[in-house]
Amino acid sequence: MLEEILASELLTRVVAAVAEGSDRAGQRDEFSPIAQAIYLSHLEARNRVQAAILDRRGCTVSDAVRLNRLRCMIERWIDVLIGQLAGHDLELVRYGIDIERTTAHAKEFDLASTSPTRETVAWLTRASMTDAIRQKVAKNPS
Repeated sequence: MLEEILASELLTRVVAAVAEGSDRAGQRDEFSPIAQAIYLSHLEARNRVQAAILDRRGCTVSDAVRLNRLRCMIERWIDVLIGQLAGHDLELVRYGIDIERTTAHAKEFDLASTSPTRETVAWLTRASMTDAIRQKVAKNPS
């Protein structure tokens, strides 16, 4: 259960950022209020998971270490993905974990947007993220 909360944070933040960016681009306020409410609820759940990891409530030391590693990895991938979105709309960096890291990814994405290899970079990024998360979350990683 704690794993799922940590892993789903990536999706929650990306959807909230996409909703906000879409609403801003369309000059409306349709999707972002819903996504924002879900995002804020997820932040509360995330804080509880972090407290459980720190207090080691209901888990062993090795479980706490594993969950913390998963959290760190998810946070880095959040910054990569939000950075790509923020390459189109810099205000979206607020959905990243580390604002400096997210902004750096946004600048890299902006520079790469004219590169002929951008599709390859995007494909490799998605493949790397999928593999990394699958290995950390799967019960029996292969």
